[in-house]
Amino acid sequence: MVALAAACVYGATPAKAQEPPKGKPSATVKIQQIQVAFIGSGAVGGGTLNYGGKSYPITVGGLGVGVWARPS
Repeated sequence: MVALAAACVYGATPAKAQEPPKGKPSATVKIQQIQVAFIGSGAVGGGTLNYGGKSYPITVGGLGVGVWARPS
């Protein structure tokens, strides 16, 4: 068990930020989204992917259920 813990500690490496890309980006994405929530939540939106000189419409959306509780 100690060997496993040591392997996890010594084998772990700190996170490192990626180098910023060089040159012009190959694609861009623009997204607009609206979200509502109470106990259930929903999100809907869309946007555009620009790649290779062309524009592609995209849609985003989702549903969720959850309860947020704050300890007193």
